[in-house]
Amino acid sequence: MALIKCSECGKEISDKSSVCIHCGYPISEMKQKGETLQEELLLKESRPSLENELSLEKQLKKDGNSPIKKEKKNFKIKPIYVLGMVVTVIIILVGASQYKKNQKGNNELQAYNNAVYAYENENFQEAYAYFSNNEYKDSKDYLEKTVEKYTESLINDNSLEEADKYLALVNNEVVKKDLEKKLTYAHGILYIRCFK
Repeated sequence: MALIKCSECGKEISDKSSVCIHCGYPISEMKQKGETLQEELLLKESRPSLENELSLEKQLKKDGNSPIKKEKKNFKIKPIYVLGMVVTVIIILVGASQYKKNQKGNNELQAYNNAVYAYENENFQEAYAYFSNNEYKDSKDYLEKTVEKYTESLINDNSLEEADKYLALVNNEVVKKDLEKKLTYAHGILYIRCFK
C-alpha cells in the first residue's frame, strides 16, 4: 500500500481509499486526474517544449545541419541548363534539315540517273520528262540533246506533227536548221508518197 496526497486538502492518505479520510474528497476522481496529469508530465518530459524545439531548429538552421528541412521549393532554372536545351534543339533542327537535303539530293540524283539511262537507251520521251523537271548537274545539256535526238527520231518514224512541236524547243541554231531540213525533206517524201 502506498501513500498519496489528497489534491483537496494536501494530507497523506492510502491509495486504496475511495475518499479522503480528512476532507471527504473522492479519491477515484483524483486518481483519474492524477493519471491524466501523469501522462501529460511524461509527454512533456519525453518531448522538448515548443520553445526549445523552435530554438533548436533555429540553431540547426544556422549550422546548416537541420534534420527538419522545411525548404520552400523555389524552382530556379540555371542558365547552363537553358543553354544546353537550346543547343540540343538547334542540333536536332540542323540534323533534320540536313536529312531532308540529303533525301532531296538522293531523289534528284535518282531522277537524273533514270533520265541518263532513258537517254542512252533512246527512250527520248521518258528522258525528256526527267530532264525537263530536273536541274541536277548537266540536265540542261542533256535536255537539249534529248530534244534534238527525239525530234530526229520522230522525223525518222514519220511522226511529223509531233516532230514540229519538239523542233520549236531546240535552242541550238545549227542543229535546229539541220532538223528543219530533215523535217522538210520528210514532209516532201510524205507528200510524194501521198500522190503516188
